[in-house]
Amino acid sequence: MTKVSSHSHRLAGWQRVAAALFLLGPGLAFCGPVTLFNDFGFGIGNNAYCIGGNNAGCAGLPYQPAFAFTPGTTAYLTQIELSLYPAEDSGQEGSVIVSLMTNSGGLPGTVLEQWATTPGYGTLTLDSLANPLLTDGTQYWLGAADSLGGGGAIGWNTSQDLGSYADMETGSWVLGSSSAQMGYFEVDANTVNPQAPEPASLLTFSIGLVGLIAARAVKRRSHP
Repeated sequence: MTKVSSHSHRLAGWQRVAAALFLLGPGLAFCGPVTLFNDFGFGIGNNAYCIGGNNAGCAGLPYQPAFAFTPGTTAYLTQIELSLYPAEDSGQEGSVIVSLMTNSGGLPGTVLEQWATTPGYGTLTLDSLANPLLTDGTQYWLGAADSLGGGGAIGWNTSQDLGSYADMETGSWVLGSSSAQMGYFEVDANTVNPQAPEPASLLTFSIGLVGLIAARAVKRRSHP
């Protein structure tokens, strides 16, 4: 039987740790915040999709617009920025329910997360608490619905890319257009789950592990 020295054991241990750090390093370099969809830019103007039937020009129809987007990266949702306006003639503070939904046969499907908010003049930031994982190449929908009768409107951008728009006017989703002006919103995410340890924490742990192994090696040399 071949006898393996303690020095060889220590060397093998160092090699394993070095290999783990080498594999971990590239992953850490590519972790971080990403933008999955962005329709901000010039062209917002006064154009808007109605939410609910209390806006002038909506003819009392219970509009519920939704817009499709497809991430180019797999990442966990962190926030949505959205341009919402209050209803013009509701006479009350309206609440709007914003929903992030899956795709079902080319139309909005299962709700992944919802936010209740009051439209205002400007961009609203809706932070994600569920942090659903959005998959690269998979279509999702962002929709808005009237909650308390006040309604509102979501602006659209006339200078950006066209996309799919759906509406719920009679209790079921209907595809309005596959080349419509998109709503004015941005979807932000992170390639690392916000509810999991951060990459920096993993790196700190790895460095601590190397230090521990080094300390044990010194101790063994001091006490043969």
